[in-house]
Amino acid sequence: MGLFFAWLITFFSVVVSWVPFRAETINGAKNILNGMMGINGFIVPDRFFNTLNKLYGFGDYLLSIGLEVGLTPLFKGNPEKAWLVILLIMAMPNTQQFMSNYNPAFETYKSNFIKNKWKISWSPTIFWSIIIIIMFIFSIHKMSNISEFLYFQF
Repeated sequence: MGLFFAWLITFFSVVVSWVPFRAETINGAKNILNGMMGINGFIVPDRFFNTLNKLYGFGDYLLSIGLEVGLTPLFKGNPEKAWLVILLIMAMPNTQQFMSNYNPAFETYKSNFIKNKWKISWSPTIFWSIIIIIMFIFSIHKMSNISEFLYFQF
């Protein structure tokens, strides 16, 4: 349980510390942090309202305590859910566990290294070649998008 709370504190610390790098001004950072904490309010996507009402009228209860139901243009639904699941699966084992059969870390963790608890191991197969090729093509395709350099303000 202690490891979970340590992970949670680290996660929130990193997420909050990224805000100044994203915000254009101090007031912008304050607005982002307020939004992250729910100070500006919460909006539940309107398509979830009927589903929440099927759970013993939970949607009506949320409305009664001040929650808003409305459009959420940045959350499109299933495509975002699918990407989150794919990225979560990819992030589960770390690279040391993923490549544990090949000793990639020059014996950095001799005594306390946990051997691949996810039972996933990389091996040079056609399947992994296809996955890597797809990721490479996707990466090259995304490189053509215009994005600002993160540290241009400094």
